Amino acid sequence: MTRLETILRAQRGRYLWGVRSGEGSLLSWHVGDPHLHVEMGRTPDGVDQRFAEARGHWQVEILDGQLRIATPVGAATLDGDAAAPESVGALLAHFEGQALVSFELGEALALRFDLEAELVLGGRRAWVRVSGPEGEAEWKPS
Repeated sequence: MTRLETILRAQRGRYLWGVRSGEGSLLSWHVGDPHLHVEMGRTPDGVDQRFAEARGHWQVEILDGQLRIATPVGAATLDGDAAAPESVGALLAHFEGQALVSFELGEALALRFDLEAELVLGGRRAWVRVSGPEGEAEWKPS
């Protein structure tokens, strides 16, 4: 497994896109140039189907924990135990196209972006998973 610091270092200066909350995670997004990912599958009725979606060089998922979102237009907290407040959608839209400029790993994971937005993940159950061509990395606080 690749170290998260290595992957985050490679992501500096690259743009986020596809930022969304929910769907099995607190928050997820793509980083880097998009490419088309295609795989075969079956519908619930048993019919063959090809699934295609744009993916970034890296996919980042914040799976659990307490996430503080801060942007110039407002702030919010997401918690794995509670539904996302309605205001979160507008805040997340602010992250589209932002570039990662710095990060800190310790008891919390802090990601800072070029248009003054910030994500800080902490808490006992905090968990981040990143995948890309280099492999996967996970982070949980020590």
